[in-house]
Amino acid sequence: MNICFVDLTSNIDEYREKIESFLRDLDTEKEFIGLSVKRLIKSELVFAALHKNEIIGISGLRKKHGIARRYSVLRRDYQGKGLGKKLSLKILAHAKKDHNIITVSYK
Repeated sequence: MNICFVDLTSNIDEYREKIESFLRDLDTEKEFIGLSVKRLIKSELVFAALHKNEIIGISGLRKKHGIARRYSVLRRDYQGKGLGKKLSLKILAHAKKDHNIITVSYK
């Protein structure tokens, strides 16, 4: 499976139709994390996973009250393959490198 990871942060308008199509295909995940094009536009960082030129997952980073929060959602039929983890690691690495954001995680 050939998956491409793309930084959409400054290209959201260019990918708008694909993003809207991706969001329409989501079920309860969209409501659970409140994902919308408007929220993506307000995010500090937005990355997408693409397969066959279609968005299969989105991960973003948004600051609220001085705290950076990450969100990720992957189409159900692509879950369980490690793609969500790869997408999350991609955005976290970019956040640390280019946005001076530190991460805290618990095991």
